[in-house]
This record gives sequence, C-alpha cells and structure tokens, in this order.
Amino acid sequence: MALWPSLRGPWRLAFGLLVLKALGQIGVGIAPEAGWAAMPAYRILYLHLMLLGFVSLGLVAAARGVWGEVATRGRAFFAAAVGLVLFSLLTLTPAWPAAWGGAWVTGFVAGCALGPVLAAAWMAVAPPTPPSSTPS
Repeated sequence: MALWPSLRGPWRLAFGLLVLKALGQIGVGIAPEAGWAAMPAYRILYLHLMLLGFVSLGLVAAARGVWGEVATRGRAFFAAAVGLVLFSLLTLTPAWPAAWGGAWVTGFVAGCALGPVLAAAWMAVAPPTPPSSTPS
C-alpha cells in the first residue's frame, strides 16, 4: 500500500474504515451465498462503516486540511464517538455473544449515537480559540 505511509491523522482512520468496508464487499463478492450479507444487523454495520466511518471522518479530515486546526478542534472527540458507535453496532450482530446481550444493548446503541452529533455540534458552534501569542 503506497498510499498508507503518506496518510496522516484522521485520513488514516477514515481510510482504514474504508478498507474494512471494501473487505466486506469483497467477501460478499467471493461468496454471494454468505448468510451474513442478508442479515440486517450486518448491513447496518456495513453502511455505518462507509458513511459514518469513511465519509464523515473524511469530511472532517478535509475540513482540517482546508480551514485548519481551528475548524476541527473537536475532531478527536468526533473520531472517538464514531469508533464508539461502530463498536456499539457490533452488539446488535450475531458476532456479539448472546450471553453478553440483553435489554441494555438498545439503550447503549442509542446513547452512543448521540456522540458524533454532539461532537459535530461542538465543531460547528464553539467559538474559535485565538492563537497563543508569545511575548517577544
């Protein structure tokens, strides 16, 4: 992968999630009869890997590149919140052990879904911090 070494920060995370999505797509292409592709829980996770993972994190990385640090000062919280949402969606899949499930899962997933919204809202409305000036 010649592209990987040149990626920095949020681009690396976004690209990594795109690779996961592509691996899932390859898996369905190789074995179209795979039962997991028809399960709604996996389809939801797959969709979120691409749209929330790659597209949203890619937009934040692009905004940082265009408008600078001040435009994306909540990007670490946003990336962590996206990771938490993706993890929470695993709890809805058959890959999550049934013994670890329960009524708490839906509340957990719904609560985690607020994270990226709050982080994006913070990036949109927080006042910019002035650059620190060093006395000369």
